[in-house]
Amino acid sequence: MADIDDLYANLAAAGMAVTATVGATSSAVIFSQADAEALGGLAQIRGYTIRFRSASLSMAYGTTVTINAATYTVREVSLLSDGTESIALLSKN
Repeated sequence: MADIDDLYANLAAAGMAVTATVGATSSAVIFSQADAEALGGLAQIRGYTIRFRSASLSMAYGTTVTINAATYTVREVSLLSDGTESIALLSKN
C-alpha cells in the first residue's frame, strides 16, 4: 500500500497537484476554488482550499501561501482523518 508521500508525488507527476510555498518551504498540494451563491443568489463568493501532507507545510491563521504566483492568507487549518493530511481555507490577497 502506498503511503501519503507516494500519493502526493504521484499526484504532482500526473499534474493533479500544484506547488504551494510557505516561507522557504514548497510542497505539492491539491488546490481547489469553488463558487457559492450568497444573499439569495445576488452575489457569488469564491472559496479557496488546499489539501496537503501535514508534515510538509507548517501553517496557522494568517500565514501567507503562494500558489501559481498568487498569494493567499490562511483563514483556518484542520487535520483530516489520522492527521497525515490537513486542509486549509484560504482568502486571496
